[in-house]
Amino acid sequence: MLFVEPSLKRTIAFFDGQNLFYAAKNAFGYSWPNFDPLKLAEAVCCNQGWRLTETRFYTGVPSPEDDAFWSHFWMAKLANMGHVFNFQMSKISSTNAQ
Repeated sequence: MLFVEPSLKRTIAFFDGQNLFYAAKNAFGYSWPNFDPLKLAEAVCCNQGWRLTETRFYTGVPSPEDDAFWSHFWMAKLANMGHVFNFQMSKISSTNAQ
């Protein structure tokens, strides 16, 4: 059977929040995770002529006991993203976990 490449490619964008943050920090000097994964996915797909069907985002979230500020920040950011994204994932982690 011969494979025929589709004329319009459907795309699912997957972002790892920590990798995205450190890549933006190293490339552009960002010191705050103010990125918008949905806009980034839309821009990449538009440039390539692909149809974006989903955007997924994953990041570890520190427990409130380990780092209250960043725990609250990421929970609020993920809640906001949940209203925009088709799907999201997060992981709450603790250095005290058994």
